[in-house]
This record gives sequence, C-alpha cells and structure tokens, in this order.
Amino acid sequence: MELTPPEISKKYGTLFSKSLVTLVDERNKIVEIVEKCRARGFAEWDLANRLRASNLAYEGWVTGKTLILRARVGKSDVKLGPASSISGSQALEEVKIRDNYVYTTWCGISDIGIDVTACLPQARGVIKAIYPAADECNRTNSRTVKKVTIVTPKYSKLIVGIDDTDAKNKGATWLHALRAALNLTKEMKKLIILSHRIFQSYPRVPWKTAHNVSTVLVLGVPPTVSVSDVINRLVDEFKKNVFSNEACAVFYNGILIPNAIRSFGEKVKSEVVDELEAIKLARDLGFLVAEITGRKGVIGALAGIAYYDAGIECVSFPNDPALSKIRKDMIP
Repeated sequence: MELTPPEISKKYGTLFSKSLVTLVDERNKIVEIVEKCRARGFAEWDLANRLRASNLAYEGWVTGKTLILRARVGKSDVKLGPASSISGSQALEEVKIRDNYVYTTWCGISDIGIDVTACLPQARGVIKAIYPAADECNRTNSRTVKKVTIVTPKYSKLIVGIDDTDAKNKGATWLHALRAALNLTKEMKKLIILSHRIFQSYPRVPWKTAHNVSTVLVLGVPPTVSVSDVINRLVDEFKKNVFSNEACAVFYNGILIPNAIRSFGEKVKSEVVDELEAIKLARDLGFLVAEITGRKGVIGALAGIAYYDAGIECVSFPNDPALSKIRKDMIP
C-alpha cells in the first residue's frame, strides 16, 4: 500500500514531524536525515531510540526542534533483530539510493513506534510512504512490528565558506552571506538553507577588520537544481556586497569533512596562516575556491567549513572560558 503525506495525515491525524530532508554523500556512502519536529522532546526521544536500535544510524544530534541523524547506505545487521521496547522502538533497517530518490525503511512497535509508521511519513518533503502487507511484519514479545519505506528526494549538501567581504567601518560578512542565500531560495525552487554559522578565527591577525570572523552557509540542493548553478549564482550575489579587495569563497559538496581540513581550522583559530597554504589544501582535497575580489579571505572561508557541524565551538576561541559556562548538551 502506498500513501502520500496528506493521506497519512487524514488517516492518523496531524502528528509530530513537520518536515523531512535526506541529504546524500555518495563519496562516503552516507545519508544525513534532517527532521524538523513540533517540539524538542519528540526530537530527543526519537534520536536516542534510533541510535540505539540500528547499526546503520551511527551519529546524531538535536538542535532546537530539529533532529539530525547520519546513517550508512545499506542494510542493518540482521543480528540486531526487530525494534523492541528495550533496544529502541524506531529502527532504521535499510537505506537505498535510486536515481534521484532516497528510500529509508523503518520499523517500530505498533503502539510505541507510531512516529515511524504514521508520523515521519506525513512530514513535508516526503513523496510517498510504502507499507508492506501485514504478513510481512514480524512479531516480538507478542507485539506487531510495523514497517514503512519512506521515499524522499535525494538532496545534496553544499557547504559554503566566505570571508573578507567587509571593511573596518562598513559591511558584515555574516549578513551579506545570509542575504545572498535568502535571495537564491526565492529564485531556485526547493533550495533549502540548513544552517548559517559564524567562525571565529585567530583574533590577533594584523589585517583583520572587526572580529576576524568568517561565515558558513549550509544549503540543501534538490535534484532538480544543479549544484554548479547554485555556486555560480552565489558568487554573483556575493559580488553585490563586497567592501574588500580580498573577498573569497570556498565551496564543498558533501557531508563529511576531511580530517586535514579540520586540522587546518584548528590552526586558523590559534595562529596566523598564509593564504597559499589554504589554497593548496583546498584544491588538493577537491574544494572549489572562488576569488570574488581577491584570495586572502580563503583562509577564514576554508577554516569555517572545517567547523560547520561543530556546534558552539565554531564561534569559540581555543581554551575559551565561555565553553565551560555553556551546557554540555549545546556542544555541538
């Protein structure tokens, strides 16, 4: 049986999932599942259950009311068995990529895992949900284990770092970058802004303008839109608000950041770094460097990408006393 989100909402009523996006990193054979919930409690409970119940789901966190889950493409280890009230009532059993679509198969105990059979499939962004015949469902502890395969578009993750668009007394890179992305979402249908981050570089760089920070944008690019077109249009938008002769942007299409880039980001937080080192590292690892008015901004742009999913550490200094005052569940 196949149902669309409106049909599922009509059958079960409006539940907890608001939207669902599946991002694919084909280089590393992983997906990132981004689910916006109606309340943080749902997101936290679901995350713990999904990480506990499946070896495909290997990492995740909650930010606000949004659950972010990373999983490997493939099938779950059958030795783990079906979902249970002890191991976790929401198991991710399989992740498949076919053409421009992602197929995620979930199982849950009927009275506990209602969100994977009724809630998650009705989220905005889902194309359809496929329910197996009743006799294909397993039973455990005298409870029926329900299954559903959710079909969503295959999004790409585009991570954008930009720096040095401002001057000492005018402009702000973080504002220009966000404005550029917002303009693009009006023009390109279903392009999503997933996050906007500010990266704190070494504060004693002699050529800095104000706080010596760069900006990172994380975009979800739908299969109907070319990543190259997004990059070209962003560069055009960046050029409209440049007050520096050294503005530069860096682009990376993927989810996992190479370890060498993270090490570079740590270095930029603690010392002065030459732009030639940044350019060589970026190009050696397949990152695209776009000189907007110059190239010195490549340092902060690349370093910001290194910390795009590192939470509050992105805006902190090394050994920052502020971190000791921030609750651990906020890092990242």
